[in-house]
Amino acid sequence: MSARLPQTRTGFTLIEVLVALAVIAVGAAAVLTALNTAAGATARVSERMLAEFVAVNRITETRLLRAERLQPGESSGETELGGRRWFWQETVSKAPLPGVLRIDVRVRARDEQEWILERSGAVGAALAPAGSGPDPRDAPLSAPPTS
Repeated sequence: MSARLPQTRTGFTLIEVLVALAVIAVGAAAVLTALNTAAGATARVSERMLAEFVAVNRITETRLLRAERLQPGESSGETELGGRRWFWQETVSKAPLPGVLRIDVRVRARDEQEWILERSGAVGAALAPAGSGPDPRDAPLSAPPTS
């Protein structure tokens, strides 16, 4: 009489393979969702950065080129930056300090309906012109105490 040894099977059953594939699919979907969210956030940060440049450029241009004849009121226009067209709206109003005008600039992409950001600046005789006062970066460093 020959005795048969019990057979041991190696490998995975079909159910085990299907469960493993389902786990991998759920993990891959989660990773793709996270990547998509990160890409969208990067695009929004880039858009806000460019809008910031447009607003600051507009405030600087107003301060430098129109300061003497600047009057309270509104103006608007378009500019191109970063390969996109940007629409800006500027409002000049009197500030609480006599002789100072407040400059508010709102910016949005030309093809958008909502404003991306708003920045403010000021101009006027009550403000010291750039470079007229001591620059704190030029202050001498204090000497270390001697013992």
